Amino acid sequence: GCEDWVKDSISQIKTDIQTLKGLNAPFYKVKGASVYLGLSERRVYSLISDGDIAYYKNKQGKIRFSRKQLEDYETYKEFPVNAKNN
Repeated sequence: GCEDWVKDSISQIKTDIQTLKGLNAPFYKVKGASVYLGLSERRVYSLISDGDIAYYKNKQGKIRFSRKQLEDYETYKEFPVNAKNN
């Protein structure tokens, strides 16, 4: 009932706070990058494989992004020919 809803809401808020704290990190994981850019994780992986976004790999081979890399991607977002707002 109502109590479960409150528990679920609190749990979600805690998750959101953890995600937001991650947005101030010097390096972002793919999940953090997807939140920052407002894209799905799958889309972020396709940007990586298409060479559309710069990234780092740490010693363990994990993909990481600097805030600058994410901001640069945001700055240079491509608009298709039929886009009305370019």
